[in-house]
Amino acid sequence: MSINKSTYKPLTFDDWVNKRSDLNHSWLMNIVMSLFEEKNDCAHFDFNDFDKKVALKWRKKMGTADRLLQSMESTFSPSNFFKERPLSNLPPEDREKLSDFHHKKWLSLMRIHEKRDNVSIAIVAAKEAFDRIKNNRKNGSLSNSDLDKFHNCCQTLSASISALPHSRDDYIRALVQETLKQNPL
Repeated sequence: MSINKSTYKPLTFDDWVNKRSDLNHSWLMNIVMSLFEEKNDCAHFDFNDFDKKVALKWRKKMGTADRLLQSMESTFSPSNFFKERPLSNLPPEDREKLSDFHHKKWLSLMRIHEKRDNVSIAIVAAKEAFDRIKNNRKNGSLSNSDLDKFHNCCQTLSASISALPHSRDDYIRALVQETLKQNPL
C-alpha cells in the first residue's frame, strides 16, 4: 500500500495521540461497535442510529485514519529525539548517523511498516463493507451477512489501530529489552 505523504502536514505528537484516541476509542469502539452489541440483524438493527452516528461521519473519520497513517512515522520516529536537547547538541555528522540508525532500528524492532500496512488493509476492508451496506440498503438487498462483515471489519480496524505505537517510549523500552537479551547483566 503506497501512501502519498505530501497530502497531509505532519501532526504534533499530542495531536496524533488525541486524534487516534478520538477515532479508535471515542468513535469506533464506543459508538460504531456499540451499535452491534445486541442488534446485529437487519430486522432489529437501528438504522437511524447508524445513519446519525456512523454514516454521517464515515468519510471524515476514514480521512482521519488515513492522516494518522500518513503521519505516524514522522510523529513517532526516534529521529525526533535528535532534534531536541541534549541530543541536538551532538556534532551534526554524529547526530545524522545516529538519527538514521535509530529510525531504521525502530522501523524493524517495532514492525512499523507491518502495523501500518495492517491498518491500511483494515481501512480498505471497512470502507468496502460500509459501501456494501450503503449500496445494498439502496437497492433493498441488505443482508445480515453485510452487517456482520462491517462489524468484523470494524473490529479488525480497531485492533490494528490499537497495535500502532502508543508512546515514544515504546521504542526505548523495546531497545533496552533487546539489549538485555543479547547482553544479560
